[in-house]
Amino acid sequence: MRLLTILAVLGFSVLFIPQNANAQAIDEDMLVTDKFCTTPRPAEQIAPNDKRWKYCDIHMRQFLYRDEFKTLQERLTTRAENFKASTKPVHDNYKAELQKYHDSLGSDD
Repeated sequence: MRLLTILAVLGFSVLFIPQNANAQAIDEDMLVTDKFCTTPRPAEQIAPNDKRWKYCDIHMRQFLYRDEFKTLQERLTTRAENFKASTKPVHDNYKAELQKYHDSLGSDD
């Protein structure tokens, strides 16, 4: 029984040792930053009249975002008001029926 336990432990350790060594090799490669961080990458030049420039102008994007946000707020406010107006008769009817029910219970005096 002891021999079987020893063989099982050795078998499992043999399975995990190569994976651990591989993980250590990857970590060591990541520590060598001159391979990755300092390697310049070629950048394509964007022509001045290219449409992609409009996405680079952060200030104009903020103004456009503000305008779109205002439009969205107005639409949501209108939608909420329309919803309240459409449910008002039903809500008023519910309140009236509830008041009738409470009045029908009488008082406990």
